[in-house]
Amino acid sequence: MAAKPNIPVTIFIDRHRLWLSLLVVQESIPLAALEVGKVADLLLVVAPIYGNAKAHARIGIRPDDVEPCAYRVHTMSEKMKVSSQVDSALTLLCAQGLPTTICALRGLCNVPRGKRSASRTAATDAISKLLKHPTHHLKALAADSPVEFLELVRQVAVHACAQPKWRSARPYVLAERISILSSVESPDHACITDDLTVTVSVEGYVRGTRMTANQLVHLPGVGDFPVESISEIPEERETYFKNPKHHRESASRILSTDSNSSRVHLPDPNLCDVPVRINLPDTLAGEQTWPTAQDMIESHTDDAIVRHSICTTDSGVVWIDHVISSNILNEPARDTYIESPGMGIDHAVCQDMSGPFGLHGGDGDENHESTFLDSVENDSGGRGEAQMYLDDTRRDSAARVLLEADEQNRCMFPDEVETPLHISARNRFARYRGLKSFRSSRWDPKEALPPDYSKVFAFKNFRRATYQATQTSTDHDRRNICVGTFVQVIIRGVPRAAANVLLLDEKVQDPVSPIGLIEGVVGKGVGPVWNGWNGGAGPLILSALLQHESRLTVMHYGVTKTTSYEVPFRSKTPLWFHIGFRRERAAPIFSTDGPGDKHKFERFLPSKKLVVASVYGPVVFPPAPVLGLQEEYGSGGLTARLVFSGNVRKSDPDRIILKRIVLTGIPFKTHKSKAVVRQMFFCPEDIRWFKPLELWTKYGMRGKIKEAVGTHGHMKCVFNGVIQQQDTVCATLYKRVFPKFLKV
Repeated sequence: MAAKPNIPVTIFIDRHRLWLSLLVVQESIPLAALEVGKVADLLLVVAPIYGNAKAHARIGIRPDDVEPCAYRVHTMSEKMKVSSQVDSALTLLCAQGLPTTICALRGLCNVPRGKRSASRTAATDAISKLLKHPTHHLKALAADSPVEFLELVRQVAVHACAQPKWRSARPYVLAERISILSSVESPDHACITDDLTVTVSVEGYVRGTRMTANQLVHLPGVGDFPVESISEIPEERETYFKNPKHHRESASRILSTDSNSSRVHLPDPNLCDVPVRINLPDTLAGEQTWPTAQDMIESHTDDAIVRHSICTTDSGVVWIDHVISSNILNEPARDTYIESPGMGIDHAVCQDMSGPFGLHGGDGDENHESTFLDSVENDSGGRGEAQMYLDDTRRDSAARVLLEADEQNRCMFPDEVETPLHISARNRFARYRGLKSFRSSRWDPKEALPPDYSKVFAFKNFRRATYQATQTSTDHDRRNICVGTFVQVIIRGVPRAAANVLLLDEKVQDPVSPIGLIEGVVGKGVGPVWNGWNGGAGPLILSALLQHESRLTVMHYGVTKTTSYEVPFRSKTPLWFHIGFRRERAAPIFSTDGPGDKHKFERFLPSKKLVVASVYGPVVFPPAPVLGLQEEYGSGGLTARLVFSGNVRKSDPDRIILKRIVLTGIPFKTHKSKAVVRQMFFCPEDIRWFKPLELWTKYGMRGKIKEAVGTHGHMKCVFNGVIQQQDTVCATLYKRVFPKFLKV
């Protein structure tokens, strides 16, 4: 186990008739510890009671922080400190969710009998504080003598494994052997001629729920692939191990099994799920042409063969009721709640708005912060590794100073922007509009959608889709593979570079050039274009997907910023998302979590506040945990740091997220309820353009624009009360924002 900690060791306990798979939590690699926490049914913490340097090193306790005397163990809860790596691993495990925990206390026999109860209580309190686990839920047992070891094993054996709902709804395989099959070892003995893709074999026990060959499987950080075959292979027993009886070899090698003694499950072409990542819209779907007689005959012929029920709304959204893929018998209408938004996008409108301020709204206040960072990044070519690391450190420090200054400015003057002098306000804020009421004013969710929306799917009823997908996974069929069966899963078409990284565990290769790659296609499967790092480490977890979970949509997650992350985090910053067993890279935008059909955009991730993160990502049915990790390059290589954690909410491309800006002006002359305001606009044309806007002041007055005065942007305004000279006049504008689609 110490030589290959990422390979589980499965043993058989004859006394309790129980199989156990053991995995070591690598505290030095937090991402590997996170993968272990995803599949763990029980967490066994081995804690020392007295000053044993080796035992303390295993849990990250510094030697100078441990009391040398056994009778002073009661101070452990006050003196125990862990290293930064252990603290990072514990943070990830707590955010993911800890299973039932049992603490094994080593060295309790060396404590005087009168101090053992206090020592046990002190150790339990210290571990409970580190794990952020209630003390009454933590069971502490002595583990010194053989009798105590037998009692510890009995407690583990009688433990009732209660899996979380998100894990019990999906079958998964914790890989005990991983190998790349050659051409002669393929199940159909076909020759593989593609040099860019390989066939991967994953062996392990089926866990979670029943598994079928008709489901797609997910390789973490790589993509979603169809299954070539699943073989129920016999369990190999090692003869040179006396106790335990059963031992699984921890080697990534190719094993030859007897095909006569194994049962092979092949996917049914009529029932298997088809890997689909993005929607391919028809650019001529909205064209109006007069059909010919031959076209009418062909349309009636096609309708007699396959009946499509397509309903087009006024906004151009197409609802598809045709069965795309099915693994449910006698259920012909399982895709009746999928739509493809974006089919009716007015591309001319989008092109007109793609001026000097970008496609998503003519607003440049989101891009000026990255100008300094881009200039620094482009100046790092042709330097040594040490110099590049120093430049990265300086760049990160400068970026943090800029972000902190910007966040402080946003807190002092929320949503306030300055009207530019070099361009008219009606052009600068062309995509913005005013709202009479943020709560009750109507905003069309199909209006002016970006071109990226043509690639995503949507649901008519997401709750119903979730229920049907989970019910499908729990349907028991005699052809399904039962939980606890040792299987060999064959996956064809995996990119060779990604397969090599999976076999090399936590090692990271250089980024792969995206030239020649197709968006949404990964080998024979689907997923984001693989760039050289799968976003994690540790053991390989091969998980099966529910229906539609390979399709791209707009997902919303309820998240909260972690207390250990003190750096300001801006919206649209790329992150690695760990959603259940999935790992995806996306750029989220944050918005308020409240009632109503409109939600306010958050420029920065707020602290101690629940917000909604919206991303372009694959469908994941709730419940499922969500972790957001940001890459950090240090002296130890590429690592990740937890930014926020939460859970899956729903999939809804029609969720309206509005960005709010406030234009401010200064009262120049005041008389009772009338005032002349300046420095909100700088030309009379802008004043006439924004005249319908409602004005408000920071002292609680409401008003409106009467007329322009002069040619320098002064305007007459009237309010519902006496306006004061030291007041500030404001006008609010809104525009809809969308998540950022990460390009190849």
